[in-house]
Amino acid sequence: MTGRPSTPSAGPRHTPRGPLREHPVKLASLILTIRDNGAQVKVRDGNSFGLFRILGNSLPPRHAASQTLELTEFILRHEPAFEDCTKYWILNRLVDQAQQDALLALIRGCGQEAIIIPFDAQAHNDAFLDPSGIPEPFRVRQGQGSEAASAARVYKLEWLLRHKSQVLVNINQARNVALQRGRARFRWTMPLDGGVMFSAGGWREFVQQAAVESEALFAVIPMTRVHDLASALEAPERSEGAEEPQLAFRSDSRATFDERLRYGNQNKVELLRRLGVRGIWDEWSGTPWETHFNDPGSERGRYFTAGHVLRLPTGAAASTESASSSRWISRFQGVSDLSRSLDARFAAAFRREHSGWFMMQAPSVLDAGMTEILRTTGAAAFAERDISILDKAKVAPSGNRQDYHSMAPYHHGGQRIDGVRRPEARMGSTGSLDYDRTAMDRFCRRSSVLAIAGSTLRERHMLEASARLIRMWLIDPSTRMNPNLSHAQRVDGDFLGRHIGIIDIRDLWFMPQTVDLLRAEGVLDTAEVEQTRQWCRDLLGSLSASPQFAALSNARNNIATWAMAVVAALWLHCGETEMATARLRSAPHLIADQFGPLNMQMLEVTRARPLHYSLFNLSGFAAITVLGWHVGMDIRNYRGVDGQGLGGALDFAARNRDIFQDYAGNPKQFDAWIDALGAIFVEGRAGGNAATLMLDGDLGLPPLWPLLAPSFTATMNRFHTSAA
Repeated sequence: MTGRPSTPSAGPRHTPRGPLREHPVKLASLILTIRDNGAQVKVRDGNSFGLFRILGNSLPPRHAASQTLELTEFILRHEPAFEDCTKYWILNRLVDQAQQDALLALIRGCGQEAIIIPFDAQAHNDAFLDPSGIPEPFRVRQGQGSEAASAARVYKLEWLLRHKSQVLVNINQARNVALQRGRARFRWTMPLDGGVMFSAGGWREFVQQAAVESEALFAVIPMTRVHDLASALEAPERSEGAEEPQLAFRSDSRATFDERLRYGNQNKVELLRRLGVRGIWDEWSGTPWETHFNDPGSERGRYFTAGHVLRLPTGAAASTESASSSRWISRFQGVSDLSRSLDARFAAAFRREHSGWFMMQAPSVLDAGMTEILRTTGAAAFAERDISILDKAKVAPSGNRQDYHSMAPYHHGGQRIDGVRRPEARMGSTGSLDYDRTAMDRFCRRSSVLAIAGSTLRERHMLEASARLIRMWLIDPSTRMNPNLSHAQRVDGDFLGRHIGIIDIRDLWFMPQTVDLLRAEGVLDTAEVEQTRQWCRDLLGSLSASPQFAALSNARNNIATWAMAVVAALWLHCGETEMATARLRSAPHLIADQFGPLNMQMLEVTRARPLHYSLFNLSGFAAITVLGWHVGMDIRNYRGVDGQGLGGALDFAARNRDIFQDYAGNPKQFDAWIDALGAIFVEGRAGGNAATLMLDGDLGLPPLWPLLAPSFTATMNRFHTSAA
């Protein structure tokens, strides 16, 4: 197949209801560095020419990593100087400062001009991967094959990347910078792609034709793609016209490039079609969401075709260069890979700068009421007896007492009854201690309460008790839990548990704070902290290798939410910021998948306890939000094309709480729960009466969070405001 894959049938044409440019960069705000410093220049008499080349980031596999510098050096060495022509180089959002400096030295050393459009790392970090609004045929899920599914994956990737791509590339905006500069100075402006050069004969033909075309506003310049630099100097002077041509604009033309169109998304073809330029691109199918059309107006057809340019080799593999379809696909993969690495780099720098922050932290000044709550809660936690994984009565089918073991809570024999827990699955019940779920909950919550209360109140005995629990569950080979969930949420008669068993260890997401706090207080040493990290690595490896947990990739409810929170937290604890960031940057996928009209959580509201599970899912998103803050990401700001967002989902639950059948059973608890979540999702909102939720593990909130989260939220709000 030499063309692009056909577009899967999407039914009615889909018009996205959100802005295509989430992070537009206004031309007036760009840092444009040229020698005349932007002074007004009169358009020269006669035919004068401004030749602008746009240099962007190398995007393997579409380009070789070193191609930008190599091709620039080749063009500077081999392209002739042209009479009445000034050459400019637009450095478009280069992320590598060393490369930019090298290019500037090279360009200015040859007496040519440079224009810099700076890369905005904060804007790129703040742009979300956004799957919302994509038509159903493109919602490819794991396991789907076929050529149509493969094409759909490419289209989905282009849509997913749209906000980040505009911050990272926005090639049409760079072209319009060239037009804005050139039209004010020259009779003809040529915004060329970076690796494009004129031959002497190609330039001569273009100039001669431009001199006699008095009615033409545009020139179409055919292009030939060459596959090695040696042959570039011997290439033919004419092209067969099978490649997208380059364009020249007369100073009195009005057309510009559509900045809504992203890199690899027919961004130049749209203008070719608008001007009436025919070619192989007429056979290319577009994405079904690009339904906006620009009025061609009176400029349609006012062009001539002349000259010839060479597209120099990108250094990509032969398999990539061999067809337009492979070049097309590789563009999106290149953007995706660079964007992912930039997010990881930003997150790592953020973590280094703010390594002392904890997920929840006490205010600098505690009032008497808060102090008493901390003291009372800490004392109660200290008085509880320790429970280890060895204390259960029902050993897992493996026969190893240190393997975690729990039963599926809503399965009663051969029947599943949603909302009706089997007795031993009721948190805190006597029967629940026959298994490990209650013991896991008490370990995570007790160790957290004791660490925070001990640190805040300077109670050493509480800190020591917390460290004892960490050693018991994660470090001591004779008592620790084996790092696997092979028998979590097992159904009667089955040997293995189920993938949803990851929900049992949801409280591990705040365990890293406990360990960090104990290390800072000197009650856990460096070697012990490393042992907890190794335990987390082993657990993550076990989950990754286990077939039963592969189904998590297709989960679309609170299971997927809590899995993301737990896995991201454990990767952060292991020091694997890049792995954690890769998880967290997918949070908009969960929101887009789970939130329907009015921000209703579609799978949660069909449950036997619809309000409970809606808020329980939002508690998982609150954990993700806090973890995102630790890598410089504020997921509260995400909005899908239909308005999907965390604040909106909480608002829906809050405004409609009394219509859910489970609200009447415990209205005070639900009100407090909503208040606690509001302290995270709604800027400036206090936790209200949320302190009453302190130790209820069934809600998904960490202990003490309703008391301490508003202080942490205020800190993060101040930081993100100043960063913006």
